[in-house]
Formats: sequence, structure tokens, C-alpha cells
Amino acid sequence: MKKNKKSYILTGSEGSVGKTISKHYKSKKINILGLDAISQGKSFSFQKSMKINLTSEAQVKHFFDGLEKRKIYPEVLINCAGYFNNFPIISYDKGKLKAHSFKNFDKIIKSNLYTAFLMSVHYANLIISNKKKGLIINFSSVSSNSNIGQIAYSIAKSSIETLNKSIVKEVGAYGVRSVCISPGFFDTNSTSKILKNKKIKEIIKNIPVKRLGNEKEILNSLDYIIKNEYLNGCTLNLDGGINI
Repeated sequence: MKKNKKSYILTGSEGSVGKTISKHYKSKKINILGLDAISQGKSFSFQKSMKINLTSEAQVKHFFDGLEKRKIYPEVLINCAGYFNNFPIISYDKGKLKAHSFKNFDKIIKSNLYTAFLMSVHYANLIISNKKKGLIINFSSVSSNSNIGQIAYSIAKSSIETLNKSIVKEVGAYGVRSVCISPGFFDTNSTSKILKNKKIKEIIKNIPVKRLGNEKEILNSLDYIIKNEYLNGCTLNLDGGINI
């Protein structure tokens, strides 16, 4: 592993947005430590992503212990991992009312909030213990203000924004910045898989700029956060002006 370059940690590295982010920073000659539950890699590598359960404290701690051992102190942590789906609080199933599944609620909370919490606190510990400077970028969502059919996702994302503020208040003085990106609706594979074309057209009508966002705009926002060292403890809304 080459340690003479800058290095970033990227969770959710195998997702459509994660792959775009990884490619972008590798083109800038930055080493990327990609982490994803669906990865095939089993060890530390800047060439391919490492498989890890990001909701497991033991596995996350083991990863950061490995960084400590190798004296790798990434300048940036980008938490892009998460799980999204629509589950109404109450729905009809074969003519009967059906309550929101706790199993689905638990999965969404863990894959979004647990992941952001575990990665953020262990990253902060690594950076502060070694007297380095670091930056945490967590992904929130326009749904953090609540959205119909997304109670679990909305709770997770609003909690991540609170996590962001807490990190800055508690460890900001030690050289760790934390910023959230709150994307709206973007033209990605995950969007087309979850939402029908008719629904996407309805959403676009409610976006003031009258289009979905594109992945390049996410990259531009990440670059801005990384370069602007006075940006801290806030949420950058990247949603085209939509209000849901």
C-alpha cells in the first residue's frame, strides 16, 4: 500500500454514487480505502474495496485498528453507505391494515445511522489520538425533514444531521471538521430502481430547477467541502430547491 499520497475512506464504495466518488478522487491521485458490505476484498487495499459490515462495532474497530497499525491517517472520511426504501406507517395488504415492519425499520436505521455513527466516532478517535487533522462528510437527505412512506429513513437522516453538530461541538477543537451533504433527487441507478418513471416526472415538476441532480454536482459539493476549511458543523442542501 502506498502511503506517500493523501488517502480518503469511502463507505458505500460499491454503490452507483460511491463508484463515481471513488473514480473521481483516484483521478486526483488520492488513495481510496473503499468499504462496502458487498465488496469481495478481504484485506486493506487501495486497489479494490474491502468487505465489511459497517453496522458491526467489532468490524469497524478492527478496520481502524488496522489503520493505526499501518500508520495510515486518512485526511477525509466520506460516509456514502446506506439503505433506502419506502414503507408506509400503515398500509393495506389483501384488504387488511398492516403496520410498518420493525424488521425493515431496524434495517434502515442500522444501515444509515449506525454506519455513520460508528465510522465517525472511530475515525475521530484515530485522528485525535495521533494529533492529525481530519474531515468527516456524512450523507443526509432531503427526506430528513420527513417524507411520506419514509419514516425510518427520515429519522435516520435527521439523526445524522444531529450527529454532525454533536461531533463539531465535542471534538472540533481537536482538529476534526464535520459536514453533511443533504441530496435531493438525483439521476442515479438507485433512483430509477426505487421510483417509477411516472413518480420521477411528478417529482421533477416540484423541483424549482425542473430536473434531477447529476452525480457531477455531488462531486463538486464534496470538493467544495474539502477545500473550504471554514465550512463546519453544517448541512449543505443539494436539492435543486425542492421542499417536501
